[in-house]
Amino acid sequence: MGVERKKKRGRLLTFVLSFFLILAILFTALVLMENEAGKNFRAELKARFETELIVTDQWPHAQSFDALYVLGGNIRAQRYKFNVVAKVYAQNICRKIYLMSNKGKMGYDANIAKNLTVDQWSFLTLDNAGVSSADVGAISMGKGVFGTMNEAEEVAAVVLKNGHRNLLLVASPYHSKRVRVTFEHFLNGSGVDVVVLGSGEPKYLRSLFMEWLKLKLYKVLFMLN
Repeated sequence: MGVERKKKRGRLLTFVLSFFLILAILFTALVLMENEAGKNFRAELKARFETELIVTDQWPHAQSFDALYVLGGNIRAQRYKFNVVAKVYAQNICRKIYLMSNKGKMGYDANIAKNLTVDQWSFLTLDNAGVSSADVGAISMGKGVFGTMNEAEEVAAVVLKNGHRNLLLVASPYHSKRVRVTFEHFLNGSGVDVVVLGSGEPKYLRSLFMEWLKLKLYKVLFMLN
């Protein structure tokens, strides 16, 4: 029974991935249209994606949090998120900050005459923004195909191990729906409250479409599990 179930899940996942690939091809063709119909299509599609994908919470003025986790991303995206973290920290909303550990090397920095790792850059950037390095921790991630799912599983384990009662998440706005769905999946039944703040990072149609596809895929994966 177990083997047969795995085969069925594999076939379903293959079908879903093929469906998403076809959608991506059609989307690309439509977006490349430069006539008036193409422009109207892009504007309407962008608005619909934003409505479905962006589900950030209000700023928690009168609330404190046991822990904050910054979702991973490229350096540009992290700068936006770190600005939010610095504001949260300065207002004493949360004083325990977690990041995804990344030992990868960055480009050569002439000011310090060496190549920083992403972890070192993150700690230094936050420290310069007023967030004490003593209050920042980097969480090592296990191997996983799906980045946000992997982050949520590892962070949920840390949150539960340390007895945190609530968790503040900082993510790109268009990533917020998938972040919420994923973290709530791994924290289901734990009693941990999850709040998601958007970073203010600009939203582009291509990014919105890819995020929409990922959200649909995650929902299928959660149903399979």
